This record gives sequence, C-alpha cells and structure tokens, in this order.
Amino acid sequence: MYYFTARMLLFKRRLIHTVADRFLFKIPGWASLLEGLCVIPGTVQTCAGVLRAGNPLAISPGGVYEAQFGDHYYRLNWKTRVGFAKVALEAKVPVVPMFTQNVREAFRTVGWLRGICLRIYAATRVPLAPV
Repeated sequence: MYYFTARMLLFKRRLIHTVADRFLFKIPGWASLLEGLCVIPGTVQTCAGVLRAGNPLAISPGGVYEAQFGDHYYRLNWKTRVGFAKVALEAKVPVVPMFTQNVREAFRTVGWLRGICLRIYAATRVPLAPV
C-alpha cells in the first residue's frame, strides 16, 4: 500500500485519501496531522463525499482488528463489515480490490499475549499490540 500511495503521488500527482479508525482522531494533536495527510474517519457519508469529489480512497475493510490480529495465513477478518460497499454504492463508483502481501509481516505481535490483547480491544476498541 505504501508503495502504491507513493507512486500515485509521484507519477500521477494524486494523493490517495485514507480511512483511519476514529480512535486516532482522539489522540491530542493527531487530528490536524491526519487532516494534512488526507486521512479521514470512516463514515459512509465522509468517504462517499471524497469519492464524489473525484479523489481516490483507500479503505481496509478489516480495519484495526484485521491489522492487529491477522496472521501469516492471510485469512480475511472482516466479520460483517460492508461499509466499503455502502460507500461505493452511495458514491456510484467501482470497488478496485487490492491485496498487499507482507504488510502484516512488518510487525510481529507476541503470540501468547494475543488473547489478552483481543479482550482489551473488544472492551475498549483501543488497539494494543505488544511487538
């Protein structure tokens, strides 16, 4: 994803807007930084507006959960998430699927703490991943 984003900016002069979990916008000072990088909270209305304005948008349907608790088998952890499809329907744009292998391999979480981290995430929706 990082390579794709960089190529789009360098060769097409287009910045890909990215959806991030709402918790990031609650961290003091981060909202301004994220806004400058075209990172938005993932409401259907906000995302559809970005697409209707003609901008590319990157959404990870599995979100923080899949990023934190996915494994090297690359099984989808989307649960019942269909927000990305709602966005595409509302904005009347196609979905272009993209698979990025090895992004999960950038950080390894401690396996024996996985259960504890899952319970904390389920209760608070705040990601916690010891690396």
